[in-house]
Amino acid sequence: MVWFLAFLGIAISFLVKYAKRTNKERAWSITFWIKDNWPETVASVLMVIGLVIIFKESTFDQGVITDKIPWLSSLPMDYVIALATGYLNNIIFYALIKKVKGK
Repeated sequence: MVWFLAFLGIAISFLVKYAKRTNKERAWSITFWIKDNWPETVASVLMVIGLVIIFKESTFDQGVITDKIPWLSSLPMDYVIALATGYLNNIIFYALIKKVKGK
């Protein structure tokens, strides 16, 4: 389930980017999307794989987070972290690669 949520986070971040696109006249095309976004997708997927492996093997004090945001203590933190990792990781790598490409 952790893996699914991490990759779901990546998919959600791409859907948010698609909804916020500037040129809304162009119809969605899988071939254009793959051609335009493959570096970002590959970087995000590889980094998420690494981060999920690291997070699964490590422990941390959840009280640091749940003390400041009490309602989080009722959620399964492994799943929350997996979803946030996929979503935020993709946003970070997408921005970095776009900057390197000069877009």
